Amino acid sequence: MVDASRLARAQCLLRSSLAEQTAELVRYGIRYRVAIASLKAVQHEFVDAQDARGRIEGSGTAGHR
Repeated sequence: MVDASRLARAQCLLRSSLAEQTAELVRYGIRYRVAIASLKAVQHEFVDAQDARGRIEGSGTAGHR
C-alpha cells in the first residue's frame, strides 16, 4: 500500500507538471496567434502593393492607347 505522504507528493508533482504543460500550451497559442496575425498583415500589404501596382500600370498604359 502507498503511504499518504508519497501519494500527496505524487499528486503535487502531477499538478505542477500539468500547470507547466498548460502554461507552455498557452505560450504556443499566443505565438501561433501572433504569427497568424503577422502573416495576415503581410498578405494585406502584398495585396495593397499589387493593387497600387495595377493602378500605376493601368494609368500609365491608358493614356498611350
